[in-house]
Amino acid sequence: MGTTEMSRAEFRSFIQTLAGKYNGNTYHLISKNCNHFTDDVCKNITKKPAPGWVNRLARVGQYY
Repeated sequence: MGTTEMSRAEFRSFIQTLAGKYNGNTYHLISKNCNHFTDDVCKNITKKPAPGWVNRLARVGQYY
């Protein structure tokens, strides 16, 4: 996935912010799952998205 220049404190703060966005009450198999979380983490700490194959099944599932 890459490396980050975030400090530990910045990373901790970022993860706490995501905790509010990704809680059990908002989970959705297709539109807000663990792979969406992974993509958000990658985008914020490495400035690159997670590899496309990571959430391919959810993207395909949204059409059914």
